[in-house]
Amino acid sequence: MGSDLAGLTSFDSALLDRILAYGAEYLFHKEAHIDSFGHLLPSTELFMFGLPLVAVFIGLLAMIARERAGIVRTQPLTDR
Repeated sequence: MGSDLAGLTSFDSALLDRILAYGAEYLFHKEAHIDSFGHLLPSTELFMFGLPLVAVFIGLLAMIARERAGIVRTQPLTDR
């Protein structure tokens, strides 16, 4: 089960890299992603909103896998 979690984590981090790269590409070439009416192109919307949604879904799957595997969550640090 541990290797499955590692796979989810590496996929999630690779997805985060894609999200940041596409956001940077949008900032540098904004006119290529906007139509004549000033709206985002459907492909741009898919990548800008779909990729983060997939990343959240992968994160939830990782939480479910940890719960089923019985991995204990770490407690937040306190000043006590």
